[in-house]
Amino acid sequence: MRYLFTLLALLAFLPAMQAQELKFGHFNSSAFMEKMPDIKQLQADMDKRQGEIESQVASLRELGQKKMQDFQSKQASMTEEQKREAFVELQELDQRVQTFIQTSQQDLQKQYQERLLPIQQKLLRAVQEVGAENGMLYIFESEGGLTIHVSDKSTDIAPLVKKKLGIQ
Repeated sequence: MRYLFTLLALLAFLPAMQAQELKFGHFNSSAFMEKMPDIKQLQADMDKRQGEIESQVASLRELGQKKMQDFQSKQASMTEEQKREAFVELQELDQRVQTFIQTSQQDLQKQYQERLLPIQQKLLRAVQEVGAENGMLYIFESEGGLTIHVSDKSTDIAPLVKKKLGIQ
């Protein structure tokens, strides 16, 4: 009985559904984001910070090299206790360098994610607004293996999103 009622309801709305033009859109968000000025600025900032980190690591490693050379040049005249202390100092310096690298990379990744989220949200809002303004029933992601076929009747909304975001 329930099945029959559902079928009758669908048949009743079929003419109205056919009268409407069903609009679908597709969008490659990954390719679009790569071109966004916000993303380019974010990447430039992250590259600059990565360069600063690499410079600090190079300075720390240079300090380690100097300490190692100093140790090697004085090793013959050192007592066993002095050698152990120097060796421990070298190990601690190496550990500080490794910890600095790991912490810096984690901080950089966290900062990237924190700054990326608002950009992604901005893009999502623009896509949703374009869909609503153009009466689209669905907008499909055209990258990532989700879409098997894109019909000529599906609209690539990238130009509309560009316009919405003011991107040239």
